[in-house]
Amino acid sequence: MHKTAIRIDDELAEEAKGYLGTSTLTDTVNEAMREYVNLQRRMAFLERMRTGKDMDLHLLDEARHAWR
Repeated sequence: MHKTAIRIDDELAEEAKGYLGTSTLTDTVNEAMREYVNLQRRMAFLERMRTGKDMDLHLLDEARHAWR
């Protein structure tokens, strides 16, 4: 990990802390990114399941990671 300076909406961060159950801004940002990436993985997996595109056994491992 690296340290960086970014501008964060304080009200949004506080609301996100409540939803995510985090206590620090760093934990909140990291957990929010983790949740978003997992959501995108789930959506991509479901799209592949719907269309049958690129169906392969490796998708089972991908699904396990997405639904954590």
